[in-house]
Amino acid sequence: MRPFNYVRDNPVDDFEVDFFGYKKVAEEVAKSIIQLNPKDGYVLAINGKWGSGKSSFIFYIERYLTDKREELDLTAETSDIIIFKFDPWLFSGHQDIVSQFFIQLRAQCTIEENRFSEKAKQVLQKIFRYGSHLRKVPTLEGQIAGWTFAGLDSLLESQMQKAVTSIFELRDEITKDLKALDEKIVVIIDDIDRLTSEEIRELFRAIKAIADFPNIIYLLAYDEDIVIRALDYEFGSSSRRNSEIDGSRSGIKYLEKIVHFTVPVPAIGDYQFKKYMEEIIFDEKFQSTKPILNEYAIWTDYYTNGLKNFLSTPRSVIRLHNALLLLYPSVENEVNIIDFIVLEVIRQNYPEIYNRIKNNPRFFIEDRSTVGLLSSSHESSDVIEGFHRNLMGKVSAQDQTAISYILFRLFPAYSGRSQGSDFRPSYFSSHSPQKLNMCTSYDTFLKYFRFQVESDLFSNSELAYIINNISDVDKFADHIALLSKNPSRRGSKAIIFFDGILPLIDESIPKDSLKKLIVGCFKIDKSVLNKSDTFLTRSLFPENIADYIKRVLYKSLQVLSRETRLATLKKAFRDGTAFSLMADMIIIIRQQNGDSDWEGGAIYPDAILNLDELEEVEVVYSEHVKNAFSGDLMNFASPNVGTVIFVWNKLNPTDCVLKDAIEKIWQNDNLIVEIICSSRFNNYINPIASYSLEPFKTEDEFREKVDGILKEKEKELHEDKVEALNDFLRSTKRITLMG
Repeated sequence: MRPFNYVRDNPVDDFEVDFFGYKKVAEEVAKSIIQLNPKDGYVLAINGKWGSGKSSFIFYIERYLTDKREELDLTAETSDIIIFKFDPWLFSGHQDIVSQFFIQLRAQCTIEENRFSEKAKQVLQKIFRYGSHLRKVPTLEGQIAGWTFAGLDSLLESQMQKAVTSIFELRDEITKDLKALDEKIVVIIDDIDRLTSEEIRELFRAIKAIADFPNIIYLLAYDEDIVIRALDYEFGSSSRRNSEIDGSRSGIKYLEKIVHFTVPVPAIGDYQFKKYMEEIIFDEKFQSTKPILNEYAIWTDYYTNGLKNFLSTPRSVIRLHNALLLLYPSVENEVNIIDFIVLEVIRQNYPEIYNRIKNNPRFFIEDRSTVGLLSSSHESSDVIEGFHRNLMGKVSAQDQTAISYILFRLFPAYSGRSQGSDFRPSYFSSHSPQKLNMCTSYDTFLKYFRFQVESDLFSNSELAYIINNISDVDKFADHIALLSKNPSRRGSKAIIFFDGILPLIDESIPKDSLKKLIVGCFKIDKSVLNKSDTFLTRSLFPENIADYIKRVLYKSLQVLSRETRLATLKKAFRDGTAFSLMADMIIIIRQQNGDSDWEGGAIYPDAILNLDELEEVEVVYSEHVKNAFSGDLMNFASPNVGTVIFVWNKLNPTDCVLKDAIEKIWQNDNLIVEIICSSRFNNYINPIASYSLEPFKTEDEFREKVDGILKEKEKELHEDKVEALNDFLRSTKRITLMG
């Protein structure tokens, strides 16, 4: 079993390791290179897809050409080999990759000069001098062997002819020296298919310029399809038009003029590759997983009928392994291993499909998402099937069958396959999806995507669907509470929800849905009003979730008629528990009506309610707050309780109910500690502070009271409570009504 660590996506660097039997073929290629006697140079190519093991294959060839040469069965005396290696990918993006080619070869010659004979050094220096004349941009008058010479465009016509003549003389001299050279030069160029198309064309033009030098063998490694597509443009637009007409490929013809022979990366047998893959993927990272969550028969079915399309090279296997090593620990024993692996394969190959599954569970499983829980209707079968068809439109033709099978296998209700083909194994008959932690169980479905960073939590279509179809205000409030506990990059998912629906609220929304939205907002749990749930706005001032909720409430009320607003607010205040939102709403409407006692200014012509209407709402508020706060004294730990008390007292200056409730608290030091600690431990917006009980207890009185409790009980209180009380004493006087 392999060690529990990351697998490097690097070529093999241990000659004794040979997963796929490459060494046998590499041995034959090395023998052929040694026995070649190329009079005009020779170019040999290794062809294979990305990640298929080309670099590992070349590693074996190079070792057989050097320190493992004695293992070759050579029938005759052969010459020594000088190996130069050029990795063009290291220089991709440089202005002139061809210059880098000769610079790197020259550097290797300088560093390892002890490996070369004096004769070899002399001819290599001439080759480097020849290469230094090659320039990136060709011109019509200076083109020789596909390249121009540095500075040629600055020469006079007579000087140009002289320079061209000297270059040809140098070329003839190099050719003569190479024929007399005892050593054979092998230039290995790997990762050609990682270059840009322009860089591939530049590199092949350079190879073409010196490919016919005798006694030099080029060993190239690339994905032939990628190189041919790049070289298709070498012959100009007229050839491209012809290729479209007759189906010919200019790139193939160009490559045939340069490459003498192509060796494909040895094919890996299906059984051999599957064994390698399972050794890599099913290693120790799953050793603590319950056996029921890792059924081999299910894995084999997935692999045979779908995953083979995507797990076809060593690199694809290593990439999957490393991703699982990072992602799986956070969901260990909470998800089905096979389903988790399959979804990760989809993510790596078709991230758009993965994200659409993640964001649209209602199209694949029983709908318990935000849309499903908050909506009064469900998608029709025609809509679901249309969604699935659109999903398959994102898949390439060669992967259609595989993806369709995988999706139907993951989600039996998936309609992308013809009906009547139930191929789920009998294993499922005795185990429920919940027991197997399969992604078809909604509760488990969410866990599969726990680690994913979401770019957008809700699409506009989903948000519009929700606010058009709210069915149950209690479910709405409960779900907002759940969303508030789930963080995202921009705050909680709840703040993103309210931010997202704000621009969608208009006259097109059914009035019944808007009324339920308003009532639901006032029923949200006080835990939602968390001061940590903020988002830095364009104005650079962080706004908390209460700010977003109030905007949604205000805009929703504006859309409703005045009569409907009044009835809706009275119901919301009667049924709700978000007292701070109620208090803030009263202050806003008082100020809109220009009430100077509430810091009002100019009268708003489109105020939500007039003062007579507002007074009806205020009666409901006063009664509700009185009953709630006198019945449960822990309500004084509510968010923004100072504003709640301020508004109530301003509306009921002669009523002593809250004053009496506060006196009860004042007589109980332990209750004071619990209220202060609860308010701060829950991180509420505007937690209870020294000024919060005004006018019933002044700021100085409250501070003095808490300071005395702290001095008396500090030794017996937990350090967290001591810190909460000290934090309370550090609180400062608020400045505004809703501050």
